[in-house]
Amino acid sequence: MKSIHKKLMVVLTSFLLFICFISFLAFNHHKNTDNWGEVLDSRETNTVSGSSETPTAPPPTEPSKETTEKEETPKTVTIMIDVKGAVVHPGVYTISNTSRVVDAIDIAGGLQKDADSAKLNLAEHLADEMVIYVPKKGEELPDEFSSGTVSPSASSPTANTTSSSSTTSTLVHLNSATEADIETIPGIGPAKAKAILDYREQNGPFKTIEDLGNVSGIGDKTIERLKPYLDLN
Repeated sequence: MKSIHKKLMVVLTSFLLFICFISFLAFNHHKNTDNWGEVLDSRETNTVSGSSETPTAPPPTEPSKETTEKEETPKTVTIMIDVKGAVVHPGVYTISNTSRVVDAIDIAGGLQKDADSAKLNLAEHLADEMVIYVPKKGEELPDEFSSGTVSPSASSPTANTTSSSSTTSTLVHLNSATEADIETIPGIGPAKAKAILDYREQNGPFKTIEDLGNVSGIGDKTIERLKPYLDLN
């Protein structure tokens, strides 16, 4: 009887030890699983926080073709020009500011048969209040029309009025005038004024105003235009 009781105690003790061992293993496995989950969570957190600290910049946007074309295209407006000289229909015309001298001549009916277009810059851009003068063959252009056109500032009423008042009130004395005096005559610039003085110094006083025709660059039509502003004193 005692031996049976002793065997039962051994079996019971062994069972209890087995239960304790199984519980110990289960506890350690659960603890390791929790620790590993915390490691994974911490890694994910670091990854997310790291990516938020260095945001990716959006790619640069290129200007659209339509915007570029708008910036490069000049604004078109209507201007007024004055076409004079050897054209079919001289007069004042309205035209686009993107046009050129050749376009202005076209709207004025084109060139006359005796027009000298070689003295014009047909490709010149037009400007508001511009004066275009087309000379005839053999005709000499006034100094202000060196290229066949006069800019708005040079052809403004203020400029013309000042020039006219200074020359019509006092005649320029051809045989005693200085270069500055001669330049006050409308249509006479520094080059022609110097040519007149050089001729006077080399050949003596002018005997008639028509003697100006002996000066290089001055023709009969120019002389007729200058007569109202000159005398021989």
